[in-house]
Amino acid sequence: MIIQFIEQSFNNRNLEPDSAMSKKLRIVYPDADVGDDQHYKAIFSRLEAHCEFEIYTGRPEAEEEYIQRIKHADGVLLGWDMPKKVMAAAANLRVISFTGVGVEKFIDLKQANDQNIVVCNCPGYSDNTVAEHTMGLLLALARRLPVLDISTKNGEWTQPFDQIGFEGMELRGKTIGIIGFGGIGKRFSQLCHAFGMEVLVWTRRLPTENQLDFNVKFVELEQLYNNSDIISLHLAANPETSNFIDQSAFEMMKSGVLLLNTARGELINENALVAALKCGRVKGAAMDVFVNEPVTKYDPLTKLANVVLTPHIGYRTPESIDTLFGIGVDNLVSFFAGEPTNVVSLS
Repeated sequence: MIIQFIEQSFNNRNLEPDSAMSKKLRIVYPDADVGDDQHYKAIFSRLEAHCEFEIYTGRPEAEEEYIQRIKHADGVLLGWDMPKKVMAAAANLRVISFTGVGVEKFIDLKQANDQNIVVCNCPGYSDNTVAEHTMGLLLALARRLPVLDISTKNGEWTQPFDQIGFEGMELRGKTIGIIGFGGIGKRFSQLCHAFGMEVLVWTRRLPTENQLDFNVKFVELEQLYNNSDIISLHLAANPETSNFIDQSAFEMMKSGVLLLNTARGELINENALVAALKCGRVKGAAMDVFVNEPVTKYDPLTKLANVVLTPHIGYRTPESIDTLFGIGVDNLVSFFAGEPTNVVSLS
C-alpha cells in the first residue's frame, strides 16, 4: 500500500520516478528506532532506487556523531530532534521531513530558514490513534480500571469501592471540555458524542466552517472551565501555550474535574497539577505526555492513586506509523520533484 502511495504521487505529477531524483542525492535517516530498517524496508527501498539512502539506528550520543551522519545529506528523514549546531554543519541540506507534527519543539525553524532548508511535517497521521488513546485513558480514569486490575489480580474483590474512595463515573450525560480543535480534537469529539457526552470546545482562533460541522458548542475558556466535568487538552506546544493550565486555571475549574493530556507535557504546570490532585480540586488525571520525559519512578505524579500514566505512546500503532512513514517519504519525493508538501512555515 505504501509503495502504491509513493508511485501514485509520481503519476499524479506526470513524472517518471527516475526523473524525480535524477541525481544521486543523499538522504539520511539519522535516528531510526530499532527495527525500522526492516519493518519499513519496502518504503525505504523506494527511496534507495533513486538516491543514496542511509539509515542509522539509535539517536546519536553526541553532536559530533550526529554531524558525521548527516553532513553530506541533501535530505533528512528525521525521527527525533536536530540540534542547531548539527543543522549548521550540514552544508548540503535542503529539506528535512520530520516524522511527526509538532516541529517547533524538535527543530530550530529560524536556523532552517537562515540556511534555506525546507522543513516538512506529517499532519494527521495519528489523529484517530491519539483520539482513541485519549478515550482509553478517560475510561481507565473514570472507572478506575488500573487500580481494579491490580486489586483483582491480588485476589481482592473490591465491591463496593470503599478501599479506593471513588466508585467511578458514567460518561453518558457528562460535559467534556476540549481545549484545541485540530484533527485529534475533532476526532475525539466524535468519540465523546458516541458516549452521550455534551462537548464544549475552546480554540485559540475563530472556528472554521469545517469545525462548525462537528456538533460542538464553542465557548470562552472560563465557561469551559466552570462547566466541564472532564477537560481534555489538544493544543500544540509553543511559548503561548506553555503552562497553559496553571494554578489560576485549576481554581476556575469545576471541583472534582477529570483532566486528560495527550498533547504536550509543557501545557500543564505539573506542580500545580499535583497540588490540585492532592486537595481534590482535580479528582483524577490521565496523561501520556510530560514536561520531563522519560518519567522516573521519583516523579510526584507516579505516587498518586488518582492518576493514570502512559509513556508517550498514544500516537503509536502499526497503522499510524505506516501512515507516518508514507507521508514522511512522500514529503521528500515531492520536494525533489519540485512540489514541496506539508511545509512548516517560520511563524
